[in-house]
Amino acid sequence: MLQPASAVALGLFDGVHIGHRAVLAAAVACQADGLTPAAFTMQTTSVRIKRGEPLRYLYPDDTKQQLLTAAGIDYLCFDTTNAAAYVDVAKLVIETLLKYQKQGF
Repeated sequence: MLQPASAVALGLFDGVHIGHRAVLAAAVACQADGLTPAAFTMQTTSVRIKRGEPLRYLYPDDTKQQLLTAAGIDYLCFDTTNAAAYVDVAKLVIETLLKYQKQGF
């Protein structure tokens, strides 16, 4: 379970490339504000299509877990459902996060 005060990096993290590392680093940097770095991602079996094309993961889930932990993430949450079905929910989450960001949170 996540700590009450967490900075959560959201992403598919299908390959932990430089862009993913920047997102993870932002969550880790929040430790300076007393937040616990966490990541929410999907298992390789839950997302099979990205942008209309078959998704090829660079790493299996256990390697992804090791890479996220090595990046400084203390808590991991893996969605094991078909994440592609939650497009509307994901949009709502992003809109809500942007709203709070604009308010200075």
